[in-house]
Amino acid sequence: MTKSSNGMAQVSSSENSYSIVHIDTANAKGGTARLWMVYIKRQRKSFVRHFPDGVYGGRESALAMAMAYREALQRLFPPLTMLEHRTKPRSNNKSGIPGVWARYEKGRLKDWAAFCTSDGQTYQRCFSVKAHGDDGAKALAIATRMEWVAQQPNRFVTVNAQATEVAESRFPQLLDVKSEKGKITFPTAAPPDSLTVNRQLQQLNAWFHALRPQFFHLRLSVYPITSRGYTSLFIVVGNATVPGQLLRKSWTIQRRSYEEVLQLAWEYTQKVAMEQIGLRCWELFQDKYRSTVFASTGKQPLHILHQLDLPQVAALRSQPPPELMPMLEGIHIPALPLGTADAAAS
Repeated sequence: MTKSSNGMAQVSSSENSYSIVHIDTANAKGGTARLWMVYIKRQRKSFVRHFPDGVYGGRESALAMAMAYREALQRLFPPLTMLEHRTKPRSNNKSGIPGVWARYEKGRLKDWAAFCTSDGQTYQRCFSVKAHGDDGAKALAIATRMEWVAQQPNRFVTVNAQATEVAESRFPQLLDVKSEKGKITFPTAAPPDSLTVNRQLQQLNAWFHALRPQFFHLRLSVYPITSRGYTSLFIVVGNATVPGQLLRKSWTIQRRSYEEVLQLAWEYTQKVAMEQIGLRCWELFQDKYRSTVFASTGKQPLHILHQLDLPQVAALRSQPPPELMPMLEGIHIPALPLGTADAAAS
Protein backbone atom coordinates (compact mmCIF):
# COMPACT_ATOMS: atom_id res chain seq x y z
CA MET A 1 0.00 0.00 0.00
CA THR A 2 1.38 3.43 -1.00
CA LYS A 3 0.45 7.07 -0.45
CA SER A 4 -0.77 9.37 -3.20
CA SER A 5 0.09 13.05 -3.51
CA ASN A 6 -3.02 14.03 -1.53
CA GLY A 7 -2.16 11.70 1.34
CA MET A 8 -4.83 9.09 0.63
CA ALA A 9 -3.81 5.44 0.61
CA GLN A 10 -3.45 3.85 -2.81
CA VAL A 11 -4.21 0.14 -3.02
CA SER A 12 -3.48 -2.44 -5.65
CA SER A 13 -6.26 -4.19 -7.53
CA SER A 14 -5.54 -7.42 -5.65
CA GLU A 15 -6.15 -5.65 -2.33
CA ASN A 16 -9.44 -4.04 -3.26
CA SER A 17 -10.96 -6.57 -5.65
CA TYR A 18 -12.35 -8.89 -2.97
CA SER A 19 -16.05 -8.03 -2.52
CA ILE A 20 -15.62 -4.47 -3.90
CA VAL A 21 -16.44 -3.38 -7.45
CA HIS A 22 -16.64 0.01 -9.17
CA ILE A 23 -19.83 0.53 -11.17
CA ASP A 24 -21.73 3.19 -13.09
CA THR A 25 -25.42 3.50 -12.32
CA ALA A 26 -28.24 5.97 -12.91
CA ASN A 27 -28.89 8.62 -10.25
CA ALA A 28 -32.23 10.15 -9.25
CA LYS A 29 -31.95 12.82 -11.95
CA GLY A 30 -31.29 10.35 -14.75
CA GLY A 31 -27.57 11.03 -14.93
CA THR A 32 -24.66 8.69 -14.24
CA ALA A 33 -23.46 8.02 -10.71
CA ARG A 34 -20.08 6.34 -10.27
CA LEU A 35 -19.62 4.41 -7.08
CA TRP A 36 -17.92 1.56 -5.27
CA MET A 37 -20.21 -1.27 -4.19
CA VAL A 38 -19.29 -3.51 -1.27
CA TYR A 39 -20.94 -6.93 -1.60
CA ILE A 40 -20.02 -9.67 0.82
CA LYS A 41 -21.75 -12.82 2.09
CA ARG A 42 -21.51 -14.08 5.63
CA GLN A 43 -23.54 -16.95 7.16
CA ARG A 44 -25.66 -17.05 3.96
CA LYS A 45 -26.61 -13.37 4.42
CA SER A 46 -25.68 -10.70 1.86
CA PHE A 47 -24.28 -7.33 2.97
CA VAL A 48 -24.35 -4.47 0.45
CA ARG A 49 -23.43 -0.78 0.69
CA HIS A 50 -22.58 1.90 -1.89
CA PHE A 51 -19.87 4.57 -1.71
CA PRO A 52 -20.40 7.22 -4.46
CA ASP A 53 -17.30 8.95 -5.81
CA GLY A 54 -19.04 12.33 -5.78
CA VAL A 55 -20.07 12.09 -2.13
CA TYR A 56 -16.67 11.06 -0.78
CA GLY A 57 -14.49 13.46 -2.74
CA GLY A 58 -13.40 11.24 -5.62
CA ARG A 59 -12.86 7.65 -6.69
CA GLU A 60 -9.81 7.06 -4.50
CA SER A 61 -11.29 8.37 -1.24
CA ALA A 62 -14.59 6.56 -1.87
CA LEU A 63 -12.61 3.33 -2.28
CA ALA A 64 -10.81 3.95 1.01
CA MET A 65 -14.17 4.21 2.82
CA ALA A 66 -15.48 1.11 1.03
CA MET A 67 -12.45 -0.87 2.19
CA ALA A 68 -12.94 0.33 5.76
CA TYR A 69 -16.56 -0.81 5.64
CA ARG A 70 -15.52 -4.20 4.25
CA GLU A 71 -13.00 -4.59 7.06
CA ALA A 72 -15.69 -3.79 9.64
CA LEU A 73 -17.99 -6.44 8.15
CA GLN A 74 -15.19 -9.02 8.23
CA ARG A 75 -14.47 -8.25 11.88
CA LEU A 76 -18.12 -8.47 12.94
CA PHE A 77 -19.51 -11.39 10.96
CA PRO A 78 -17.66 -14.70 10.43
CA PRO A 79 -17.87 -16.74 7.23
CA LEU A 80 -19.36 -20.21 7.23
CA THR A 81 -17.07 -22.99 8.33
CA MET A 82 -16.79 -26.20 6.34
CA LEU A 83 -18.45 -28.04 9.23
CA GLU A 84 -21.45 -25.68 9.11
CA HIS A 85 -21.57 -25.98 5.35
CA ARG A 86 -21.51 -29.76 5.44
CA THR A 87 -23.98 -30.27 8.30
CA LYS A 88 -26.71 -27.71 7.55
CA PRO A 89 -29.58 -29.26 5.57
CA ARG A 90 -30.45 -27.70 2.22
CA SER A 91 -33.98 -26.68 1.30
CA ASN A 92 -34.42 -29.76 -0.91
CA ASN A 93 -33.02 -32.22 1.65
CA LYS A 94 -35.49 -34.86 2.85
CA SER A 95 -33.31 -36.94 5.14
CA GLY A 96 -32.42 -34.18 7.60
CA ILE A 97 -28.70 -34.75 6.95
CA PRO A 98 -26.83 -33.12 4.04
CA GLY A 99 -25.17 -35.70 1.80
CA VAL A 100 -27.67 -38.44 2.70
CA TRP A 101 -30.63 -39.29 0.48
CA ALA A 102 -32.97 -42.10 -0.45
CA ARG A 103 -32.64 -43.88 -3.79
CA TYR A 104 -35.65 -45.38 -5.52
CA GLU A 105 -36.02 -47.97 -8.27
CA LYS A 106 -39.33 -48.35 -10.11
CA GLY A 107 -41.01 -46.29 -7.42
CA ARG A 108 -39.77 -48.42 -4.52
CA LEU A 109 -37.16 -47.43 -1.93
CA LYS A 110 -33.98 -49.33 -2.80
CA ASP A 111 -31.27 -47.93 -0.51
CA TRP A 112 -29.95 -44.97 1.41
CA ALA A 113 -26.82 -43.29 0.04
CA ALA A 114 -24.07 -41.28 1.73
CA PHE A 115 -22.08 -38.74 -0.28
CA CYS A 116 -19.16 -36.45 0.48
CA THR A 117 -16.56 -34.42 -1.43
CA SER A 118 -13.23 -33.17 -0.15
CA ASP A 119 -10.27 -31.59 -1.94
CA GLY A 120 -11.52 -32.75 -5.32
CA GLN A 121 -12.25 -36.34 -4.25
CA THR A 122 -15.73 -37.84 -4.12
CA TYR A 123 -16.91 -40.46 -1.64
CA GLN A 124 -20.18 -42.38 -2.05
CA ARG A 125 -21.62 -45.49 -0.43
CA CYS A 126 -25.07 -47.08 -0.58
CA PHE A 127 -26.83 -49.21 2.07
CA SER A 128 -29.51 -51.61 0.93
CA VAL A 129 -32.97 -51.39 2.50
CA LYS A 130 -33.42 -55.08 1.74
CA ALA A 131 -30.33 -55.99 3.77
CA HIS A 132 -30.62 -53.48 6.63
CA GLY A 133 -34.23 -52.33 6.66
CA ASP A 134 -35.36 -48.75 6.02
CA ASP A 135 -34.27 -47.34 9.39
CA GLY A 136 -31.09 -49.40 9.52
CA ALA A 137 -29.95 -48.39 6.03
CA LYS A 138 -30.65 -44.73 6.75
CA ALA A 139 -28.78 -44.88 10.07
CA LEU A 140 -25.75 -46.47 8.39
CA ALA A 141 -25.76 -43.84 5.64
CA ILE A 142 -25.91 -41.03 8.22
CA ALA A 143 -23.12 -42.56 10.31
CA THR A 144 -20.94 -42.99 7.21
CA ARG A 145 -21.55 -39.42 6.08
CA MET A 146 -20.72 -38.03 9.56
CA GLU A 147 -17.57 -40.15 9.73
CA TRP A 148 -16.38 -38.70 6.42
CA VAL A 149 -17.20 -35.17 7.56
CA ALA A 150 -15.34 -35.73 10.84
CA GLN A 151 -12.22 -36.72 8.93
CA GLN A 152 -12.15 -33.46 6.95
CA PRO A 153 -10.23 -30.48 8.33
CA ASN A 154 -12.50 -27.65 9.43
CA ARG A 155 -11.80 -24.28 7.81
CA PHE A 156 -13.63 -21.16 6.75
CA VAL A 157 -15.46 -21.21 3.43
CA THR A 158 -13.63 -18.27 1.86
CA VAL A 159 -12.07 -17.65 -1.54
CA ASN A 160 -9.72 -14.83 -0.61
CA ALA A 161 -6.48 -15.17 1.36
CA GLN A 162 -6.95 -11.88 3.21
CA ALA A 163 -10.53 -12.78 4.16
CA THR A 164 -9.35 -16.16 5.42
CA GLU A 165 -6.61 -14.55 7.50
CA VAL A 166 -9.07 -12.10 9.11
CA ALA A 167 -11.56 -14.88 9.89
CA GLU A 168 -8.91 -17.14 11.42
CA SER A 169 -7.56 -14.35 13.62
CA ARG A 170 -11.00 -13.06 14.71
CA PHE A 171 -12.99 -16.29 15.07
CA PRO A 172 -10.58 -19.15 15.87
CA GLN A 173 -13.08 -20.62 18.35
CA LEU A 174 -15.44 -21.50 15.49
CA LEU A 175 -12.84 -23.90 14.09
CA ASP A 176 -12.31 -25.75 17.37
CA VAL A 177 -13.90 -29.05 16.34
CA LYS A 178 -13.04 -32.46 17.76
CA SER A 179 -13.93 -35.87 16.40
CA GLU A 180 -13.61 -39.34 17.88
CA LYS A 181 -14.60 -42.54 16.11
CA GLY A 182 -16.60 -40.59 13.57
CA LYS A 183 -18.46 -38.52 16.16
CA ILE A 184 -18.19 -34.75 15.92
CA THR A 185 -18.01 -32.41 18.87
CA PHE A 186 -19.24 -29.04 17.67
CA PRO A 187 -17.56 -25.83 18.90
CA THR A 188 -19.07 -24.39 22.07
CA ALA A 189 -18.91 -20.94 20.44
CA ALA A 190 -21.47 -20.11 17.77
CA PRO A 191 -21.71 -17.38 15.13
CA PRO A 192 -24.03 -14.46 16.00
CA ASP A 193 -27.74 -15.18 15.60
CA SER A 194 -29.90 -13.29 13.11
CA LEU A 195 -31.20 -10.78 15.67
CA THR A 196 -27.65 -9.90 16.73
CA VAL A 197 -26.50 -9.63 13.11
CA ASN A 198 -29.36 -7.29 12.21
CA ARG A 199 -28.80 -5.11 15.28
CA GLN A 200 -25.05 -4.83 14.74
CA LEU A 201 -25.47 -4.19 11.02
CA GLN A 202 -27.92 -1.38 11.78
CA GLN A 203 -25.41 0.21 14.17
CA LEU A 204 -22.57 -0.18 11.67
CA ASN A 205 -24.57 1.43 8.87
CA ALA A 206 -25.67 4.30 11.12
CA TRP A 207 -22.01 4.90 12.05
CA PHE A 208 -20.84 4.97 8.43
CA HIS A 209 -23.77 7.19 7.48
CA ALA A 210 -22.66 9.68 10.15
CA LEU A 211 -19.16 9.64 8.62
CA ARG A 212 -20.41 10.77 5.22
CA PRO A 213 -19.13 14.24 4.23
CA GLN A 214 -21.65 17.01 4.86
CA PHE A 215 -22.16 20.14 2.76
CA PHE A 216 -23.55 23.59 3.53
CA HIS A 217 -25.62 24.79 0.58
CA LEU A 218 -26.36 28.39 -0.43
CA ARG A 219 -28.22 29.37 -3.59
CA LEU A 220 -29.27 32.96 -4.40
CA SER A 221 -31.39 33.81 -7.43
CA VAL A 222 -33.50 36.75 -8.57
CA TYR A 223 -36.84 36.07 -10.29
CA PRO A 224 -39.42 38.49 -11.66
CA ILE A 225 -42.92 38.21 -10.20
CA THR A 226 -44.68 39.32 -13.38
CA SER A 227 -48.18 39.18 -11.95
CA ARG A 228 -47.24 41.78 -9.33
CA GLY A 229 -44.73 43.80 -11.28
CA TYR A 230 -41.66 43.38 -9.10
CA THR A 231 -38.74 40.99 -8.57
CA SER A 232 -37.72 38.93 -5.56
CA LEU A 233 -34.50 37.49 -4.22
CA PHE A 234 -34.92 33.80 -3.41
CA ILE A 235 -32.59 31.86 -1.11
CA VAL A 236 -32.13 28.15 -0.48
CA VAL A 237 -29.75 27.55 2.42
CA GLY A 238 -28.83 24.83 4.92
CA ASN A 239 -27.07 21.54 5.49
CA ALA A 240 -27.61 19.74 2.19
CA THR A 241 -26.76 16.33 3.67
CA VAL A 242 -29.39 16.22 6.42
CA PRO A 243 -33.01 15.77 5.24
CA GLY A 244 -35.25 18.72 6.07
CA GLN A 245 -32.46 21.24 6.71
CA LEU A 246 -32.58 23.06 3.36
CA LEU A 247 -34.66 26.19 4.09
CA ARG A 248 -36.24 28.63 1.64
CA LYS A 249 -37.10 32.32 1.92
CA SER A 250 -37.60 35.34 -0.35
CA TRP A 251 -37.49 39.15 -0.19
CA THR A 252 -39.10 41.55 -2.61
CA ILE A 253 -36.90 44.00 -4.49
CA GLN A 254 -39.27 46.91 -4.86
CA ARG A 255 -38.50 49.89 -2.66
CA ARG A 256 -35.13 48.44 -1.64
CA SER A 257 -31.99 47.94 -3.64
CA TYR A 258 -30.52 44.53 -4.45
CA GLU A 259 -27.62 45.28 -2.09
CA GLU A 260 -30.02 45.97 0.81
CA VAL A 261 -31.94 42.75 0.22
CA LEU A 262 -28.68 40.84 -0.18
CA GLN A 263 -27.67 41.98 3.31
CA LEU A 264 -30.93 40.51 4.67
CA ALA A 265 -30.20 37.23 2.85
CA TRP A 266 -26.69 37.11 4.34
CA GLU A 267 -28.06 37.68 7.85
CA TYR A 268 -30.56 34.86 7.27
CA THR A 269 -27.74 32.62 6.06
CA GLN A 270 -25.84 33.35 9.29
CA LYS A 271 -28.91 32.49 11.41
CA VAL A 272 -29.43 29.17 9.65
CA ALA A 273 -25.72 28.30 9.77
CA MET A 274 -25.42 29.06 13.49
CA GLU A 275 -28.41 26.80 14.21
CA GLN A 276 -27.36 23.92 11.97
CA ILE A 277 -23.57 23.78 11.82
CA GLY A 278 -22.28 25.96 14.65
CA LEU A 279 -20.05 29.00 15.08
CA ARG A 280 -16.75 27.47 13.97
CA CYS A 281 -18.10 26.16 10.65
CA TRP A 282 -19.95 29.45 10.02
CA GLU A 283 -16.77 31.45 10.53
CA LEU A 284 -14.93 29.28 8.00
CA PHE A 285 -17.78 29.65 5.50
CA GLN A 286 -17.96 33.41 6.07
CA ASP A 287 -14.21 33.92 5.61
CA LYS A 288 -14.24 32.03 2.32
CA TYR A 289 -17.45 33.26 0.69
CA ARG A 290 -18.54 36.64 2.11
CA SER A 291 -16.74 38.64 -0.58
CA THR A 292 -18.12 36.36 -3.31
CA VAL A 293 -21.70 36.79 -2.12
CA PHE A 294 -21.51 40.60 -1.83
CA ALA A 295 -19.82 40.86 -5.22
CA SER A 296 -22.85 39.26 -6.89
CA THR A 297 -25.25 41.44 -8.88
CA GLY A 298 -28.30 39.19 -9.11
CA LYS A 299 -28.03 38.89 -12.88
CA GLN A 300 -27.09 35.22 -12.53
CA PRO A 301 -27.91 32.69 -9.78
CA LEU A 302 -25.12 32.12 -7.28
CA HIS A 303 -24.59 28.57 -5.98
CA ILE A 304 -22.16 27.62 -3.21
CA LEU A 305 -21.64 24.07 -1.94
CA HIS A 306 -19.18 24.02 0.96
CA GLN A 307 -17.91 20.79 2.53
CA LEU A 308 -18.10 21.02 6.30
CA ASP A 309 -15.22 20.22 8.64
CA LEU A 310 -17.37 19.07 11.57
CA PRO A 311 -15.48 18.35 14.82
CA GLN A 312 -17.84 15.51 15.75
CA VAL A 313 -17.04 13.67 12.50
CA ALA A 314 -13.34 13.57 13.34
CA ALA A 315 -14.21 12.12 16.75
CA LEU A 316 -16.49 9.49 15.19
CA ARG A 317 -13.61 8.01 13.22
CA SER A 318 -12.08 6.60 16.38
CA GLN A 319 -15.33 5.86 18.23
CA PRO A 320 -17.39 2.98 16.86
CA PRO A 321 -20.79 2.41 18.49
CA PRO A 322 -20.34 1.05 22.05
CA GLU A 323 -21.62 -2.46 21.28
CA LEU A 324 -19.26 -2.75 18.32
CA MET A 325 -16.21 -1.27 20.06
CA PRO A 326 -14.71 -4.60 21.23
CA MET A 327 -14.78 -5.98 17.67
CA LEU A 328 -13.83 -2.76 15.86
CA GLU A 329 -11.27 -1.31 18.26
CA GLY A 330 -8.33 0.11 16.29
CA ILE A 331 -10.07 -0.04 12.90
CA HIS A 332 -8.75 2.60 10.51
CA ILE A 333 -11.38 5.00 9.17
CA PRO A 334 -9.71 7.31 6.62
CA ALA A 335 -9.89 11.08 7.02
CA LEU A 336 -11.38 12.16 3.72
CA PRO A 337 -9.87 15.11 1.84
CA LEU A 338 -11.66 18.32 2.84
CA GLY A 339 -12.77 19.87 -0.42
CA THR A 340 -15.02 22.82 -1.19
CA ALA A 341 -17.14 23.37 -4.25
CA ASP A 342 -16.39 26.97 -5.11
CA ALA A 343 -19.14 29.47 -5.80
CA ALA A 344 -20.51 29.06 -9.29
CA ALA A 345 -22.80 31.21 -11.34
CA SER A 346 -25.29 29.20 -13.34
